[in-house]
Amino acid sequence: MTKIASCLSILQISDLHILERPEQNLQGMNTAYYFQAVLRQAFAELDAVDLLLLTGDLTQYGSMQGYQFILDVLQAYQVPAVCLPGNHDHYPYMQQVFATEWVGCQKHRLFDKWQLICLNSQIPGEDHGTLDADELQFLEACLQTHPDHYALIAVHHPCFKTQSAWLDTMIINNSHDLQAIVSRHPNVRAITCGHIHQQADVQQWGIQLLGAPSTCFQFKPDSQLFALDNTCMRMAPCKQKSTACLASCQRGFIATFMAINLSCRHFLVLFQIAGQINRNTIVRQHRPQFAHGFLVNLAFEIHHII
Repeated sequence: MTKIASCLSILQISDLHILERPEQNLQGMNTAYYFQAVLRQAFAELDAVDLLLLTGDLTQYGSMQGYQFILDVLQAYQVPAVCLPGNHDHYPYMQQVFATEWVGCQKHRLFDKWQLICLNSQIPGEDHGTLDADELQFLEACLQTHPDHYALIAVHHPCFKTQSAWLDTMIINNSHDLQAIVSRHPNVRAITCGHIHQQADVQQWGIQLLGAPSTCFQFKPDSQLFALDNTCMRMAPCKQKSTACLASCQRGFIATFMAINLSCRHFLVLFQIAGQINRNTIVRQHRPQFAHGFLVNLAFEIHHII
């Protein structure tokens, strides 16, 4: 991916589900290993990463050890990282561990022409999400205070349906309140989420709604009941944890991340146009491709054109 002048490159990963010990498996997968493998592949594929965005369910059981492991991995890249909680997370532990120069839980980041607003949709002990009054007031305040900055909103739970009946019971239960705020602020350009363990690109409320896949296993799309994606499961059984194995075996690893580029300048057309946000902002999408035995599920660039 070509680096564009004055362009902010955001790498989004989600739903790591790291366990207490890195050698442990979940759904037959070593989530710690694949988290590291996704990062290695993403940094190899992308020319530059200015910000890492982790959109929740960073651990499976909210263990302090899991967050410390994530911190150690992220710190090594020396790229600013913003982490927000999902339904599986222990937010106080996150705030305690992710409090370094490189890794934090900041809810608002202001850039030249853009702002990143991170919302907490967690209801402790519940799978579904909500945005309480404090979160909605925070969002409103950010948008009112910075009306000249385009806004990318990040949250763990989706505010749209995925057409999977069991998963759609977990969307933000007061999405109408979010919609009301978005409708009052035309500077909102997109909302990106995690939780759904699959890629999503939805036009709704006059903006782009995006969903990032998990760094480990994916959910089967359009499923009435809980089910894992068979394609991903076929790519997962490689037991050897070596680069050679991954490079030679398409079933060894599935790299899942989103790359979001925010720019205020014209840019070279590199990717197929996937959708129109408005007359000044377009979303371009990589076609899924194999590279060194890795399947890159989804990569987005969002640019503002002057």
